[in-house]
Amino acid sequence: MDVALGDGEEAGQLTVWRARFVVVYAAANAAAIALAGTAACGLHLQWFVAIGVLAFAMATLQTLVLLFADLRVSALRWWPLTFGGAASVSPLAFGVVYVLGVVLLGGLGALGVTNGTDAVAALVFLLPAAFAGVFVAGLQFFAFRSPPDNLLVVWFGANALAGFIGAPAIENVALGCANIGIGPAWIESPIGWVLAGAIGGALTGLVLARLRTTSSV
Repeated sequence: MDVALGDGEEAGQLTVWRARFVVVYAAANAAAIALAGTAACGLHLQWFVAIGVLAFAMATLQTLVLLFADLRVSALRWWPLTFGGAASVSPLAFGVVYVLGVVLLGGLGALGVTNGTDAVAALVFLLPAAFAGVFVAGLQFFAFRSPPDNLLVVWFGANALAGFIGAPAIENVALGCANIGIGPAWIESPIGWVLAGAIGGALTGLVLARLRTTSSV
């Protein structure tokens, strides 16, 4: 009976810890995008500089959280993998997806198809952030220590969803405060930056929290 109670108390502490971690990790992501957005818009940065600033802010604040989280994650590997991946793949993601979008829209126009082109155009603008999120997630996975067998799929899914949901705000920052024009205007503002970072951080933080074991509580 005492053993069962102890196990239940330990599980409860783990649940509380994971909830706190998700909140802190989400706040770090929100702060990273907000800081990068403030720099990009306030200093009128070129897109390639803005991407570097965003990658640096994300990698640094995420790593600071992981340093004190006692997860089965190497914070020393996390920073270069995150910064290098985000800084290098983002231009490729934007370029490839936009070219494919232009080809697709051009093909639809040549065939005389006009219905639904606005939705296709919006989807094209949402995909780069999701694509970049999956790529960076793949690199970050190499920083994990002994992850559960089913964690990889969940990790990719969480990052893709985070990138897709936050795409207008993330791309607004990454493209040097460019007007993306998807959704209400507030999405491409400090409120939208913070919200995109918090949602993305919560989604991915829930997965990272699974790398904490009861023996660490």
